[in-house]
Amino acid sequence: AWVTDTLERALGHSVESTICRLETDKFDMQIIDTPGHLTYLQNAVTGMAQADVAVLVVSAAPGELEAGLGPGGLTKEHAVLAHTLGAKRVIVVISKMDATEFSQKRFDAAKKEVAAALKSGGINPKGVAFLPISGLKGDNVYLAAGRCSWFEGWTAGPISGTSLLSALNAMTPPDRGDAPLRLSVERVLEVKGVGAVSLGRVESGVLKAGSQVVISPGGFTCEVKSIECHHTRVESATAGDVVGLCLDLPSGTIERGMVVGDAENDPPREEGFTAQIMIRTTPGVIRVGSTATLDCGTAHVPV
Repeated sequence: AWVTDTLERALGHSVESTICRLETDKFDMQIIDTPGHLTYLQNAVTGMAQADVAVLVVSAAPGELEAGLGPGGLTKEHAVLAHTLGAKRVIVVISKMDATEFSQKRFDAAKKEVAAALKSGGINPKGVAFLPISGLKGDNVYLAAGRCSWFEGWTAGPISGTSLLSALNAMTPPDRGDAPLRLSVERVLEVKGVGAVSLGRVESGVLKAGSQVVISPGGFTCEVKSIECHHTRVESATAGDVVGLCLDLPSGTIERGMVVGDAENDPPREEGFTAQIMIRTTPGVIRVGSTATLDCGTAHVPV
């Protein structure tokens, strides 16, 4: 997070979800750093909704592990949220091992406590990769073990490895099928000399520059003027890509939570849906007339 988010360096915590590119010998990934602070949970949900894999970073430093798992802590809440929002593959990174003098005992205790929290939240810990790292000098980040010389490796179901990089490379992309184009708008930026640039993730299908798209809700039809991926202009983007697109629409037309689809192939429609609601925690009493907030894709609206 310190590397991807310059604002975090000044404030000490993340405010917005930030995206950076990571190329390995197997994948071209997009890393989304989401805020961990309760105040910015809304922004965290938006980032989580775009992820295929959840990497839960848990501090092993004295007091910090206990704070995250204790009353008011968000370690379990973030894992369950990411899992619920579609990131079914989970990697648990026990970080700051340098603060424990690379203690195997501390790692084993942290793994046991986090595994119990995940299990109580409906996540099977047997399918989760647990591994120690120290980001300060990169121990077990991309090279195996480092000063965690006692660590023999992680196992998650049929896959195994040692470092964080090996865990990322072991993940398999989900089968996105041949569904029509859907892009969820995560935010809209005003760029001088360009206009409104919509940022979002291609959930399915193919987005092409010059094509006609429909924006819902609203039913706006427009042309995709240009597409950028990591500050590089591209002619098309496929499922899983996080992109910025410039649309032939007046500024202020598109808002966070809207969905982009192909105008000629099953465009998105404004329809209702049926949901099963499970109440996990509530700050007070739920009464007739109480309001809540609905997060659906990148939309964040009161209901």
